[in-house]
Amino acid sequence: MVINKNESVVEILGPDYPLYYSDTREIPNLLNSYAIVQAWKYLESVKESMTSKQDFADDLQLTEVWQACKDYINRKNKATDRLLK
Repeated sequence: MVINKNESVVEILGPDYPLYYSDTREIPNLLNSYAIVQAWKYLESVKESMTSKQDFADDLQLTEVWQACKDYINRKNKATDRLLK
């Protein structure tokens, strides 16, 4: 999977994933057998390090992106509660 390298994706896949791109013009250079095999091996190692779906969910909840979403929802809920009073 060729994917745009941004903070939220790096939090999940880690900084060393071999098929990140920053500019779409980089994509053709990533589509080669070596890079694809490296990505497959990388994802296999990540998969092995995740012992369960629960571990993945627990790790996801520790990310800055998750916290930002949670904080946003909490602020919206508080604003809605104030409007309903």
